[in-house]
Amino acid sequence: MNKPYRVPTRPSSARASDDTRGLTCRLTNEEKTKLAIWAKQAYQRMAAGGATDETETEFRHRLAIQACGRRISEAIRADYSALATTFLAAAGQTKRAIHSAERGETEGRRIALVKLTELLKSKGKDVSYAKPLLWNFYHVTLEKTSAKQL
Repeated sequence: MNKPYRVPTRPSSARASDDTRGLTCRLTNEEKTKLAIWAKQAYQRMAAGGATDETETEFRHRLAIQACGRRISEAIRADYSALATTFLAAAGQTKRAIHSAERGETEGRRIALVKLTELLKSKGKDVSYAKPLLWNFYHVTLEKTSAKQL
C-alpha cells in the first residue's frame, strides 16, 4: 500500500533560526517542497474539473509568476506567503489560504521582533526594556509597532 508523501518536519529549535533569515533570502528546499506539493494538489484539482489544459509544469509556473513574478525555484522569502496563498486557494484549501495570507501581512514585523529579542538577549536585557523606548520615540506599544519602528 502506497502511503502519501509527507513533508518532513524539523524540531522547533531549527525552525526558530529560520525566522531571523530575513525576507530577501532564497527559499529553503523544504519551503520549495511544500509549495510544489500544494501546486501539484492545485493542478490535480483543476485538471479533474477540466479547468486547465496545461501541463503540471506550465500550470505551476503560470500561477507562481502571477502570484509574485517569479517561479518557485527563483522565489525569495518575501514571496512565500503569496505563493502559498495562491496554491492553497487553487487546491481548494480556503481556510489555510486565508491563514497564509494573514500571516504574510505580518511577516516583516515578526522577523523584526525576533531580531530585536535576540539583540536584547545578547545585551542581557529583556524585551520589556524596549517598551518605554518605543513609547518615547513613536508613542506606540510594542504590540502595535510596525517592522520599520522595531
